Amino acid sequence: MSGDGPINGSPHIEPCSNTSSRRSATFPSSREEIKSVGPVPLYLVPPVVTAAVNRIGGALSELHAWRSRRHFYEVTLVIREEKS
Repeated sequence: MSGDGPINGSPHIEPCSNTSSRRSATFPSSREEIKSVGPVPLYLVPPVVTAAVNRIGGALSELHAWRSRRHFYEVTLVIREEKS
């Protein structure tokens, strides 16, 4: 098969130009820290998020919350390091 058409329905033949060795481009940069909180019951998700925002403040880059099992949720914080 030539390299002009899709492979298994995917139009992407080459890896992205901004990644190396076919890794995902979603990894955080070296100036970000990832902290996980969980598992947290559903009723505690809002207080956990509020506490994280109050504690971290403007350095909070991303916050992800997703259901892990039953009514428990994983909360992940991506924290941007502040320049000194």
